[in-house]
Amino acid sequence: SVYNESQIIDEILLERRKELWGEGFRLYDILRLQTVPVRLETNETFVDAAGATVSLRGHWITKFPDGTDLVSNSKYYLFPIPYQEITSNPNLN
Repeated sequence: SVYNESQIIDEILLERRKELWGEGFRLYDILRLQTVPVRLETNETFVDAAGATVSLRGHWITKFPDGTDLVSNSKYYLFPIPYQEITSNPNLN
């Protein structure tokens, strides 16, 4: 099939994400491209080494400890305030 320019760029960026996973480049790509991270909830399962079927849902946070919902793609998740700063400052609640 024939790709247009936009589709080619999308494919290149996807491969870049795969190749550089865990190398520390993602934040710079997000800032440079002015995109937001996409977090998708899943109901998938997999079979672990012991042969048990495990749901990925148990590894996906949909609520914070205070019960508020996780808002997908929120700009505030890119630069969160460190937990130690929040707990040591009584004015941050």
